[in-house]
Amino acid sequence: MSIVNMTAAYETWLRQYMPIVEEDLKLKHDEMAKEPFSFFRATFYRWIQLWQRHCSELNLAPQVLGVGDLHVENFGTWRDSEGRLVWGVNDFDEAANVPYTMDLVRLAASAIVAIQYTESLTTFKERACENILRGYTETIGTALTNGISSIEPIVLAEENPWLLGIAMAQIKDPEEFWKKLLSETELNDEEVPDSIKQVVIGTFPQPVTMLKWRRRQAGLGSLGRPRYTAIAHWTGGNISREAKRICPSAMNWDSSTHNVSTIHYHEIIDRAIRCVDPQLRQSDDWIIRRLAPDCLRIRLVSMPADHEYGFLYAMGREVANVHIGTPESISAIVKHLNQLQDENLDWLYRSAMTMAAKTIDDFEDWKAHHATVEARAK
Repeated sequence: MSIVNMTAAYETWLRQYMPIVEEDLKLKHDEMAKEPFSFFRATFYRWIQLWQRHCSELNLAPQVLGVGDLHVENFGTWRDSEGRLVWGVNDFDEAANVPYTMDLVRLAASAIVAIQYTESLTTFKERACENILRGYTETIGTALTNGISSIEPIVLAEENPWLLGIAMAQIKDPEEFWKKLLSETELNDEEVPDSIKQVVIGTFPQPVTMLKWRRRQAGLGSLGRPRYTAIAHWTGGNISREAKRICPSAMNWDSSTHNVSTIHYHEIIDRAIRCVDPQLRQSDDWIIRRLAPDCLRIRLVSMPADHEYGFLYAMGREVANVHIGTPESISAIVKHLNQLQDENLDWLYRSAMTMAAKTIDDFEDWKAHHATVEARAK
């Protein structure tokens, strides 16, 4: 099935779960046609089919509750219950039971696409894959040898000063952050479902004043899904929460072996080695999260070149922290990794290169299709 037909089929499936914001979906289609990295981020549903076709042996690897839609810009910061800044995977919309190798190959493939088609990474492709795999292998091996209790989340404090420096350099100016958020499309009170109002307002400290609602466009994979942003004033400044509609992972759409009604978002967060964001919660088919200048996705575009290897290593380490949430698979993962390394030292690089190349082929097809559609619309 072509990328055009598969996109239409996936969006038909998605409409069974939620009303689609057509303006946002149009924007998603536009962004998919602009450059390969944006296309990569927006098309996890296609990745699944390509993975099964071109990485069939890796698809037999031990299973974990994994991220699924993992890429080098799906990492960010939040505050834990002690107010500490924490770094890790930023989004679990597509969390599902997957072979552990899928998360690793997708992360490595995203790094390859970013290196080749953006200016956000300057490292060598092979070295990028090596550092991701080293961070993962060392962490998962330590968990097996020394026990899960020996593994710690990545807190941006005295243990990780260089990563704290990167995060602090990207934390947004509060005035600009709130100005941008308040500039999003305003919603009347009656345009927000009562159930959303009740849940979101219930997460605010009380009393709050000046409650405003906005419709926010964000992300790429989730563009088109309903989002509601509440902005309020509390004790001297603004605070905000976002409600984002979620549904079962695209893994369920493309497989008869998954429970199509299961959403794993909160489960994967609870099980991972992680300092939990106390403001992040799942309410039925909605994720409620805090929006703030220091709660953000870390973009690679301003990454210092001398920290790229360390950053990619940290990504591999964080993926292991998530996979350790499936403790019964740790021993099998280590054994499987050793077998892969014995057979082919650069297995991750080769697999990621294959998947990156197939994704680029799809991008070119989508770009041509999109240009035709746009020409007809004029």
